Amino acid sequence: MNTLPLIRSHIKRADRLHKAQLIATSHGSQYHDQSTLNANSASRKAKAKRLHDAQLMAF
Repeated sequence: MNTLPLIRSHIKRADRLHKAQLIATSHGSQYHDQSTLNANSASRKAKAKRLHDAQLMAF
């Protein structure tokens, strides 16, 4: 099996991701900091849990 095309696709993907990260950080994206993403995720999980608990209490 020739793995060269697979290796090329992995390299191209890594290059695209790197370029996207550079663009995001150069434009001051709020999401280049992982702690912001983690806080947003925790907020969404807490909201979903409150909604779920409210639905359980409604029965």
